[in-house]
Amino acid sequence: MRIIRLYPARLVALLAAVIATGVLAVAPAHAGDAPSADAAWDAGVTSFIEGHFAANPVTAVYAGRHEFDGKLPDLSDAALRRDVARVEAERARLLALNPATLSESRQRERAYLLAALARGCWP
Repeated sequence: MRIIRLYPARLVALLAAVIATGVLAVAPAHAGDAPSADAAWDAGVTSFIEGHFAANPVTAVYAGRHEFDGKLPDLSDAALRRDVARVEAERARLLALNPATLSESRQRERAYLLAALARGCWP
């Protein structure tokens, strides 16, 4: 049996690609709520990914974001604490979000991101 390992760089790249290409685009769960909730979700995901790339520039380069070329992560105690606080705040935001207000595709993205955070797949 082959064991599949999940790597943060791959998860970020996959999530960014899925969101950017709209592969999971489906009809909204609640037609009136989904467009504005989906737009807010997309903005939150973009913010999360940009924060992750800023804290982990090597991961950003592997995801094809070459404006981070030549940069190394700040591994100081303060920077690591900020990154942990950023990820914990994002997790709290995701848990507080009512998934019923999102389209089906965004609900799946939310579940995926929460699972990745729960497994510790994000540094």
